[in-house]
Amino acid sequence: MVSKKNKLSIVQQCRLLKVNRSSVYHRVAPPSDGDLKLMQQIDQIHLSKPYLGIRRITDSLRDSGEATNHKRVYRLMKQMGIQAIYPKPNTSKKHPKNKIYPYLLRGLTINRPNHVWATDITYVPMSSGFVYLTVIMDGKAAWRDNVFVERLWRSIKYEEIYLNAYDSVSEAKAGIKDWINFYNEERKHQTLGTTPSLMSDNLSGQLAA
Repeated sequence: MVSKKNKLSIVQQCRLLKVNRSSVYHRVAPPSDGDLKLMQQIDQIHLSKPYLGIRRITDSLRDSGEATNHKRVYRLMKQMGIQAIYPKPNTSKKHPKNKIYPYLLRGLTINRPNHVWATDITYVPMSSGFVYLTVIMDGKAAWRDNVFVERLWRSIKYEEIYLNAYDSVSEAKAGIKDWINFYNEERKHQTLGTTPSLMSDNLSGQLAA
């Protein structure tokens, strides 16, 4: 991290870290109240219809009475780290300058817990500003992982996050932690017919038998 207290000059630190000096001096202004309100609406639309792109989300916002344009929606969606889910053209064509990393899971049989992990991130609105929530889970390295995470985000946002305007990160952590405990210990899932905790205990008992 570039620091003015460092013995090296700002120029030398930027050169060593290979960062642009303008990014060191530039301070990003916090989002306005109007942007925060719009970001929450965008997030709700994206959760219910993740296939909608920038222009269709803009149309939906305008239909609800918001005076905005697609450039602003694009900027906020980029800041939130979300985009429409749809097949993109030429996704199978590699760029000649992009390095190709080996797929380490190819041919790997995933048949035990803690063998492969999956992760995802989502936007969490607060009373002033926003934070990001990350999930790391024991995965199967398949499309089912993405489906599960998308359902998890939808549940936690509509059942907890959107009902509480957190005033601080610590308050958000406490609220989300309580909901996750409820999700695991008390909330019965339709597909399971029971709670995840009881299902896990039952599976563990079967494996041990």
